[in-house]
Amino acid sequence: VYGSPSQFTHYNGVRVNGLCRLFHDGSLDTTFTSPMVDTSAFNVIIPRLPDSSGKIFLCGKFLIKAYPNQYNTLVRLTTEGKVDTTFSINNGPTHNLIHGGATVITKTTDGGYLVGGSFNSYQGVTVSSIAKIDSIGSLEPQYFTSGGPDSSGVNTVGIPSVNVILKSKLGGYLYLIPILRCLRIG
Repeated sequence: VYGSPSQFTHYNGVRVNGLCRLFHDGSLDTTFTSPMVDTSAFNVIIPRLPDSSGKIFLCGKFLIKAYPNQYNTLVRLTTEGKVDTTFSINNGPTHNLIHGGATVITKTTDGGYLVGGSFNSYQGVTVSSIAKIDSIGSLEPQYFTSGGPDSSGVNTVGIPSVNVILKSKLGGYLYLIPILRCLRIG
């Protein structure tokens, strides 16, 4: 269960700072502790892609206790909720706007991941909203060497955003950039 760390602060009287894990009966799993900083600063977290070992990814743009003065956009957590130090978070997906960051991650058949979102660089390499990383979070720059998504005005801040990545039944992957359209009726 997740929400804004400054607004979703407790679950059944226990401090959770925006992120907690529940058992099937709805009771709190106290073996998991949220790594989130309780702050009113811009903090958006989206838990993604839990794996069979119990590790999960956090996407968005957020502050965590291990790095309280640095916005993070993609981290992997251990089963206890600690930052998984075997996964590189240094210079992950970044954008010069406050809203930039990862929004989706998909496991690939080679053990790596495709990361999508609103970002224009990954580990210092210019990319456009989608990147291929290996199993420990390092960019694989040989993928997505062309410009990638470059539409303007596709979200509220005017930067492209990959929000869905799907494995195609025909091989490869599909990624979607949402476009909002208004229709006038009458």
